Amino acid sequence: MNENSGNLYSKGVLRLVNLLSALIFFGSVTYVVYFAFNYEQMPAPAELGIPYFLILSAVCALLINANHERLSSIFTKIGPVEFREMLEEQTEEANEVILGIEERFEYIEHTLKENDDPAGWQHMFSHDRISKLIINYLDFSNNKPISALRLQRVAGKQHGYEELATTNSLALRTTLSEMVRNGTLTTSLSARGNRLYQLAN
Repeated sequence: MNENSGNLYSKGVLRLVNLLSALIFFGSVTYVVYFAFNYEQMPAPAELGIPYFLILSAVCALLINANHERLSSIFTKIGPVEFREMLEEQTEEANEVILGIEERFEYIEHTLKENDDPAGWQHMFSHDRISKLIINYLDFSNNKPISALRLQRVAGKQHGYEELATTNSLALRTTLSEMVRNGTLTTSLSARGNRLYQLAN
C-alpha cells in the first residue's frame, strides 16, 4: 500500500467513525426527546446507558477532528508533567459532567412521572440563587477568573457559598453558560486549556 492509498484509507476510516459518532449522538438525543412524550411506555434513558453514548460520541468526534499539530505543540511547550496534569484535570471535569448528566436524566424522569405536562420543563432549573452566589463570589475574590470545577471545590468551601459545592455540575455549568450569554460573565482559557469565568466589565 503506497502513501497516497494509506492517506485515503485513513481519511475513509475517520469519516466512517465521524458518521457513526454523529448517528449515535443524534440517535441518543432523538430517544431522549421521544422518551419525554412517551415515558410511560419506554425504558428510561439512564437504563439504556444513553448518557454514556452521548459522551462517547462527543469525545470520539472531538478527538478525530482535533488539531493534532496544535496538541503536539502544546505538549512540547508545557512539558510532559504539566501536560499529564492538564489531562488529569480535564478528565476529572469530564467525569463531573458525566455525573451531572446522569443526575439530570434521573431528575427529568422523576419530574415527568410527577408532572405529565412537558411544558413544565421550563421550570426545572432555577438559576437565580446560584447566579447571585457566583456574582458575589467573583466580587469577593476581586473578579479573579475561575473554572467551574474550582467554583465547586474552592468557592464552595467558603462561608456563605456552600451551595456552590452541593450544586450538581451540569446545573452549575448551565448557569454559567446562561450568564455568559446574557453578558454577565466573560470567558477565557487558562494555560492548561480550562475555561475560566469572570464578571464582564
